[in-house]
Amino acid sequence: MKGVRFYRDANGEAIDLGMHRKTTPSWNGLAIFPDERMPDGAFAAIASLVNDPGDGPYCTTSVSYDYLRKQCMRVSEATARQLFPNLIKDLED
Repeated sequence: MKGVRFYRDANGEAIDLGMHRKTTPSWNGLAIFPDERMPDGAFAAIASLVNDPGDGPYCTTSVSYDYLRKQCMRVSEATARQLFPNLIKDLED
């Protein structure tokens, strides 16, 4: 899918990307549009509305670079299709 990057969003839980994870995040889907920036520099995005693990429901939002770096892990489109089919469906509709 062109112009979209997919992430697993930990919804505010701290992510330790080292060898030992301190928490088990409750992952949700997140899609950002890197070519669409807000005036404050945040990326236009589609993110889960709820803070529970799962696949949606989703809404439009914006996401800062710092949030992506600290709270999210990038995933491939193939992985996003497996983990978050409702997110993909929303994007394709």
